[in-house]
Amino acid sequence: MSKEIIELTEDLSSSELYSEDLAPVKPGNRTWSMWDLTAIWVGMAVCIPTYLLASYMIGAGMSWKESLIIIFLANLIITIPMVLNGHAGVKYGVPFPVLGRSSFGIHGINIPSLVRAIVACGWFGIQTWIGGLAFYAIACAISGVDPSAGLSFGKFAGFALFWLMNMYFIWKGTESIKFLEEYSAPILILMGVLLIIWGTVQTGSFSKVLNQSIQMESPTAELVLLDDKLTLELNAVKDKNDNIKASEYMLTIDQFMGYWTTLENTSIHIPYSPDKPIPKVSIQLRNKSNNVESSVIEATLRNNEDSSTNNKWWDYILWLTIMVGFW
Repeated sequence: MSKEIIELTEDLSSSELYSEDLAPVKPGNRTWSMWDLTAIWVGMAVCIPTYLLASYMIGAGMSWKESLIIIFLANLIITIPMVLNGHAGVKYGVPFPVLGRSSFGIHGINIPSLVRAIVACGWFGIQTWIGGLAFYAIACAISGVDPSAGLSFGKFAGFALFWLMNMYFIWKGTESIKFLEEYSAPILILMGVLLIIWGTVQTGSFSKVLNQSIQMESPTAELVLLDDKLTLELNAVKDKNDNIKASEYMLTIDQFMGYWTTLENTSIHIPYSPDKPIPKVSIQLRNKSNNVESSVIEATLRNNEDSSTNNKWWDYILWLTIMVGFW
C-alpha cells in the first residue's frame, strides 16, 4: 500500500475544496487496528434492535432455525456491498463525501451525503430511544415505580440522558468511540453468553430453551368464528413445567374495558351477534403472585384457510429484506 499511495507535500488548505475533517488520513496517523474495526462491528451487530428483530421474526411465525438462516443470509448479502463501499476509505483514508466526488461531482456529492446523513439521524434516534428506555427501566426498578405503558416524562428524560452520553463521545471524536468500542465489545459478547447460561439454568437445558420458542410462533390471542359463535383462543406462554404463567386476564371489547378475571380456560366466549360487525377485542394478562403484567394484546381473526407455501416464501423474502434494511 505504501508504494501505491503518494503523499502530497504542498499545502492545499487554501483550496475551497479542502476541509480538515475531509482531508485524507495519512498512513502514519491511522490508529485503528483490526481489533478496533472488529470491535465496532460487534457494537453495531450485538445490540437491542438486533434482538428485537429476531424476536419479532419468531413472533411472526418463524422458527428459531428459520430466523437464524434468514439473519445469516441477510448479513452475508449485505457484507458484499458494505466491504466494497468501505474498501477505498480504509485503503486511501478518505471519507465517502470525498470518494464520491469522482462519481457524483464536486457539488452533486452533497445530495447522497445528505441522504446518508438523514438515514443516520433516523437510526441514531431509534438507538437513542431504546437506550433511553433502558435508563427508564433501571430507574423504575431502583425506585419501585411501575413503568408507564405509553409515553411519559420519564422516558423522554431517559432519552435526553442517553443522547447527552452519545453527544459526549461524538464531540470527543472517533478516538473516544474507538476507546468505547474496545471495552464494550467484550462486554456485549459476555452479556450474550450470560443470557444463554441464565436461560439454560432457568429451564434445565439449552435445547429446552430453543424448543420453548415454538410458543412464540403462534399469535397470543386469536378470534375464532364458528357457527355464529365467537371465541377468543389464547396461546398463553407456559413455563418449563408446561403451566400457563398468567393467572388472570382482562378483556377490552370495542373500547369497553372489563375487569381482572381468573384464567381458567384458554377458550373465552365473546358476545357476538351475526347481524353486527365482529367486535375489536384486546386482552391483557398478568401473574397475580408477582404482579407481572403483559402488554395489551390485540386479538386477530383466525384465517381458517391453510397457509400456502407461496405465503411462507413471501414471509421469507419480507424478513430477509427487513434484515438487509437493518444495515
